[in-house]
Amino acid sequence: MSYGDRISVEKDRSGLSITIKTYKNWFLVFFLPIWLTGWTVGGIAAIHALVRGPDRNPFLVVWLCGWFAGEILVTLNWLWNVFGREVVSVRAGAFVHRREVWGYGLERSYPVQGVSNLRASGDFGPQNRWGNNAFSQMSGGTIAVDTEYGDTYRFGINLEERDAVAVARELAPYLHAQFESHRQHGFEPPPPPVFS
Repeated sequence: MSYGDRISVEKDRSGLSITIKTYKNWFLVFFLPIWLTGWTVGGIAAIHALVRGPDRNPFLVVWLCGWFAGEILVTLNWLWNVFGREVVSVRAGAFVHRREVWGYGLERSYPVQGVSNLRASGDFGPQNRWGNNAFSQMSGGTIAVDTEYGDTYRFGINLEERDAVAVARELAPYLHAQFESHRQHGFEPPPPPVFS
């Protein structure tokens, strides 16, 4: 099953897996490689000046550290914008969320009984149409759960409200079914999610 061209849902006996492709910010897709080319040329010139220049300015070492950090961050942002995806799954008593590019990425996992109050909330839709604050497209989200550690965990970056609600509705029965199985072992589930 899928919702639009960004969200696909896979259900099987072991649980549920939802894949959310990143929102493509076409301005960033085309602008960042151009910017990165100029940035790289500037860095190569600075390395050349540091290695072969007559006055090896120590400030260039500090500048090159910032240059390298910028090179990495912008490259990661472009890769995320073009190839990134979020994978949310509920399997074997675990709620797992992963942000990845080509299978590599960061993963958060919580025991199902440790998450509650599943909801669609936040700023819906793409917030950065023209590339302002581009790095916010790599964190946060429009779907939230409260964790056993007292914090709120968000996923579903730049989803429209109807898509965020649809994903939360797909997840809710799996989380609730897990809560019911844990009730038999003495765990009390949180109240079911409310959708407006």
